Amino acid sequence: MYLIQGRYEKAIEYCKVKQKKFFEFEFCYTSMNERFREIDRFLWESRHQMTRYKNSYEGPVVINLTSWNPHYPNEYFEAFMYFLKSKAKQLDITFIIEQKCNINILERLKCFFDVQIKSLDIEKTTQKSIAQRQIGFHMCEEDYQHV
Repeated sequence: MYLIQGRYEKAIEYCKVKQKKFFEFEFCYTSMNERFREIDRFLWESRHQMTRYKNSYEGPVVINLTSWNPHYPNEYFEAFMYFLKSKAKQLDITFIIEQKCNINILERLKCFFDVQIKSLDIEKTTQKSIAQRQIGFHMCEEDYQHV
């Protein structure tokens, strides 16, 4: 199972090279105070987009986890992963994420699957670039001379 980190366009292009035809699913973040419908949506969309007369889809799936990245994985995330794990024999699953994967998401994925990470076009943020960021108003030395 692969986790592809990179811009959406590059990740989908990479998936198209590896697998010609696949079902693409955006796994939307759902907080615990909302109703969780992602499993039903996955089943309905995969059946209607990828099968004609079958009751369920079998084949390659690309799941976009980008909306989960800024959040801590909750019970709904785990429920969806259990669902995918139960379908692992029928589905060839690839995850994509548009930024560097949050460590919490990665740890949860590794609890369920043997994950291999492939990074495409991810800008690596260094400690130096983090230290140089300015918050609020900033005046450079030239501005001080005019005051």
